[in-house]
Amino acid sequence: MIKFTFNPKEYPPRPGCYQFFDRNQNILYVGKSKNLRKRLGSYFYKNEHSPRLKELTSQISDIEVILVNNESESLLLENTLIDHYRPPYNLMQWRADIGFPFIVQTDEPFPRFLPFFRKRPNTPLGDTPIRKYYGPYLNSNFRNEVLDFINNQYKLRTCNSLPDEACLRYQIERCSAPCENRISEEDYFDTVRKADNFLAQNRHTEILTVMKNRMEYLANQLAFEQAEKLRLQIKTLEKALEKQAVDRFVPYDQFMLFFEGNYCLVTEFSRGCLLKMDFHHLQKNGSSEPIEKFLLELLTNTSPPEIITNLPYSFLDVAKQLHKIHGYEITFRPPQSEIELDQLRLCKMNFEYRLMKHR
Repeated sequence: MIKFTFNPKEYPPRPGCYQFFDRNQNILYVGKSKNLRKRLGSYFYKNEHSPRLKELTSQISDIEVILVNNESESLLLENTLIDHYRPPYNLMQWRADIGFPFIVQTDEPFPRFLPFFRKRPNTPLGDTPIRKYYGPYLNSNFRNEVLDFINNQYKLRTCNSLPDEACLRYQIERCSAPCENRISEEDYFDTVRKADNFLAQNRHTEILTVMKNRMEYLANQLAFEQAEKLRLQIKTLEKALEKQAVDRFVPYDQFMLFFEGNYCLVTEFSRGCLLKMDFHHLQKNGSSEPIEKFLLELLTNTSPPEIITNLPYSFLDVAKQLHKIHGYEITFRPPQSEIELDQLRLCKMNFEYRLMKHR
């Protein structure tokens, strides 16, 4: 077997995830780094490696990277890739994985906001239907801080079922007591909409402001231990607030296509989670291939119901042909939200990297 030759110039010194492939194009290992060039170089330039690492590097036939904007994105993306592909050299990681924490809004007469994990039982939720998801959050501590903040700020109920009389939370002005009809269903829904707006717009910096004010108060009261503990917590939360575009909750699969010249980057999202990027050259036998023909070839075998592109076209003829093939409606559209624009920018960054590498 030909030994893989590592060229550091092919990998930028920026954050991202990397995948090691064997000669059969099976993924051996998934990792992350804030400096891909430096991290990947450590596998090939250091002499002292464990037997397991030597075994891994001896099998590498190819390396693919996905560039991201920050460490938060690389952590989320690594988790998604390991969970989906289950690489053999990530065995311990995917066995121990419980997924990232979320917040959910319940679908019931007086909705609640509750903690949620994708991959383990959610006892507080039980069989209650879910109306909306928020997240993921990088750690449970931050998610719980956000949850406590909105429940207290908007006086939302936290009880599993409505009791006969108001609890202590009402007495300390942290619940509006819908159980005793002290708030109408319409007014309660108004507070739910405000909480939803808070979460949807990621206004989490307001929580940090409250915590920083609390830290200053403790320091002025000479409670230095408590102030230091809060300072470290704030530092952790600030890290968790980094913007990310690799994982969101969408109830169906999507493709995102970035076109430029005779090239296209195809990015696959599985229910909002970035899974794969493929670079395509729209040229065969020396002549350019029409985009419509490329789309049909790409999507004939499998296609998600929604395809987001950077082109201002709906490709109605292609969509009709794919509908006949797959038996369900397929939509082409431009990005429609800020998070989708962020995802498209991420695609553009990876497109430019792969184009440079291709040339």
